[in-house]
Amino acid sequence: MRASIAAIETIREAQYEAWDLLTGRAWPGLGGRPEYLDIAGVNHYSDNQWYHGGATIPLGDPAYRSFQSILAEVYQRYRRPLLIAETGAEGEARAPWLRYIAEQAFAAMRRGMPIEGICLYPIQDYPGWFDERHCPTGIVGMPDSQGRRILHSSLQTELRTQQAMLTRLLEDSSASHFLS
Repeated sequence: MRASIAAIETIREAQYEAWDLLTGRAWPGLGGRPEYLDIAGVNHYSDNQWYHGGATIPLGDPAYRSFQSILAEVYQRYRRPLLIAETGAEGEARAPWLRYIAEQAFAAMRRGMPIEGICLYPIQDYPGWFDERHCPTGIVGMPDSQGRRILHSSLQTELRTQQAMLTRLLEDSSASHFLS
C-alpha cells in the first residue's frame, strides 16, 4: 500500500527533529532556544534522495531535488550559517560529485546563504563497514603492500579547481553585499 503524501512529508520532516528540539521549535517546554544552534551541519550524498520504500532518485532525474534548494530550506528554517559537514561519492563519481556540491554551495552563497565550508568524507579510501570491500571514496587510496597510498588525481584536481573558484567568488563578493 502506498503511503500518503502527508505521511511521507512527516517522515521527511523527521530529519529536523533534533534541531527543532534544540531550538525550541518543537516542545519548547524542554527548554530549547534558538541560540543553542550556532551552525547547521548538513550531510549530503548522491544516494540521499529516494522514493518512499523504493529506489534512489539519481542526480539529473526530474524528481531529484537540487542541493541548493535543500540548503535554502535549512537556512530558511533556522537562519544559521551552514556547514556541508559530510559529502562524497565512490569511484569515478568522486570528482563530478564534488563539482556538483561546490556549484550548488556557491549558488547558495550568491543567494545570500552563509556557507562556512565543505567537508569531504571520508578523505581516504576505507574497507567497507559491513563487508570489508574496498570503498574508493577519498583523495587518498588504500595502502599497498609497502604501505604507500596513491592519490586519486581527478578528485585532487577537482578539489583544487573548486578551491580556486571559491577564492574568486570570495574576492568578487568583497565588492558585493551578498555575503555578510
